[in-house]
Amino acid sequence: MITLMLHFPHADWTVELPAVPRKDETLWWGEGKFTVTSVDWLPEREGPGEVSVDLEPADEEAHKVMEREKAEARAEALALAKAEGLMGQVVLVSARAGAELPGVELSDLAHQGRELSFMNGPHPEIDPWFDEVGYTPDRPDELIFAFPAAEARVPGNYPHRTFDVPAADVQTIREAIAAQP
Repeated sequence: MITLMLHFPHADWTVELPAVPRKDETLWWGEGKFTVTSVDWLPEREGPGEVSVDLEPADEEAHKVMEREKAEARAEALALAKAEGLMGQVVLVSARAGAELPGVELSDLAHQGRELSFMNGPHPEIDPWFDEVGYTPDRPDELIFAFPAAEARVPGNYPHRTFDVPAADVQTIREAIAAQP
């Protein structure tokens, strides 16, 4: 058996195979087919050496395998971050201008120069909820309030959801609330 490093578009895996695959060969991974796009093999005198194989998805099932593995990796990383105290929970509440809600409004944080990492770039759980409630940062009449979970209640029937976010973001929100007049 030869130890190989397989480089998929979504992750890298070290595996043992009976032979080194060739370029354009098809490998099965999970239920999906992947095509070998390149092979980098540095043989050594005392063994097969290091082998690096780049792969691309070859069918729809391969894309499903990649999405499932990405979701599993995200879940594992989130569980580890929670266990190490690196994650916390924040409640986001959708409201119209003039609403009296606990917490701090996200645009106020931006005006204060406070950044939330979950607002920079795509977030697979929060972004769909923003779409669901019709929130975009450029609409001044649509507001999102934030507060640390378990530190306040959402009054009335305002759309809201609790999300796992980095603990530093929870602390930033907590400090902004404390600094309000």
